[in-house]
Amino acid sequence: TQLYLFPRLVKRVGEHVSCSLGLASVALGLVGCSTMLLQPFHSILYFLNRVGSGIADTSTATLVARYSDGKEQRSQNLALIQSTRAGARIVTP
Repeated sequence: TQLYLFPRLVKRVGEHVSCSLGLASVALGLVGCSTMLLQPFHSILYFLNRVGSGIADTSTATLVARYSDGKEQRSQNLALIQSTRAGARIVTP
């Protein structure tokens, strides 16, 4: 996702829209996986969730790095994002 899809998506629509599309894909994938148990649709929705997560995570880090003031704040903000994502993986699928 990060090597092929993400650079092309950002070049076409920008970081903000890429983040929004990634979050929408995660939401659609999670709702679909919880309601659709029929294969192969369940696997396709799970894949959509994972691709959306990759896009959203990468674009969020890009936005934080771009809009943080100075190296110290950027480091702190990226560390907070990393910690929050690690914590979220404990309680989410």
